[in-house]
Amino acid sequence: LTIEDGVATVDAFVNGNSSLATRCEIEVVLQEKGVLFWNDYASWSDSQSGRRAEIHESFGVNEGEKYRAVVTVTVWGGSDSESREFKTTTVNS
Repeated sequence: LTIEDGVATVDAFVNGNSSLATRCEIEVVLQEKGVLFWNDYASWSDSQSGRRAEIHESFGVNEGEKYRAVVTVTVWGGSDSESREFKTTTVNS
């Protein structure tokens, strides 16, 4: 997650095991810091057959606010799946 000139840019991808992965999915939620909680601001997702899914998106943000991205990746091998969640560091706009 980077922010420059009022625009947040998110680049995220997942690579599954080349011999096992049958589908990959990635979801990114851009969140803005509120008084008490992080609030969802924008979201994107990509789901692909095979071993890779990726997101490259840009979105306008409010100056002077704090943002982070929450990334959830899921990889399927047949009917079995495994998911992981990652959070970026906080970025000031």
